Amino acid sequence: MSKPFHFWGGLMVAGVLWGTAVWVSSEAARPGMPPYTKSAMPTFAVQDAAMVLNGARRFGADLAFIQLMQYYGSPEHSDPQVSYPLRKKTHRYSRSDHHKDREDSQSHNEEGHESGHLHLGSEGTADATDQPSAGFPLLGDFALRAGTLDPRFHFAYLFASGALAFNLNRGDDAVQVLEHGIRGDPTYWRYRMYLGAISYRKNQETEKVVATLEEAMKDPDCPSMIKNILAHIHIKKGNLKRAAEIYVDLLESRDPSYSTHAENQLVKLGVIRK
Repeated sequence: MSKPFHFWGGLMVAGVLWGTAVWVSSEAARPGMPPYTKSAMPTFAVQDAAMVLNGARRFGADLAFIQLMQYYGSPEHSDPQVSYPLRKKTHRYSRSDHHKDREDSQSHNEEGHESGHLHLGSEGTADATDQPSAGFPLLGDFALRAGTLDPRFHFAYLFASGALAFNLNRGDDAVQVLEHGIRGDPTYWRYRMYLGAISYRKNQETEKVVATLEEAMKDPDCPSMIKNILAHIHIKKGNLKRAAEIYVDLLESRDPSYSTHAENQLVKLGVIRK
């Protein structure tokens, strides 16, 4: 007696799932991958444990980083009083507030001052203020979560530590993130480069910050955020030519927040016309 179509279809789907599980398991079992302990964020403990049990730690880390970007890109979380995850009934930051903030930011920029805004793609200068921001209180935890799933997820550590140190002025939190990254992959020397830049910033040694970030920019994994911060520093120092070169590089950013910002800055610098 012939089997019904849905039987063979179900068998095929099961085979694909089995093959995928074998493949991701081999990915997770690569040499040097340390044992998984627990999620750095209890909110995601079930999700992360499921990824580990299915041998999909790298995929889980990618998903964790996407959630990090969603968190850092949400203006609501610049208010430390807003809980995570967001609850629609408790939002205290309305859409109209967001538009007002953007208008305020634009007016500050037109006057020649950096806005110090915390939104993705709108970082102020690295030495604009020494006041730590309480915004995005869970940013470091998001980075540790991604790194716990995949200790070689270098970009997650670099991005979060750069945002903490140069945008939120929380250098100590940034150092903790980088030290966690070093424990997971001691051979990745760029972590120590970032530690150096953060140390120079604390000591207000702007020239050394610039030199260190210029070196970091040579790395293909250098986050667009770091390039953006470096360009802002060059503008403040009056080195408009170098700032323009960095913005031209940022036009190729995969993140539209940075490519759009770079285009606007190049218009202001008179390099391109709209």
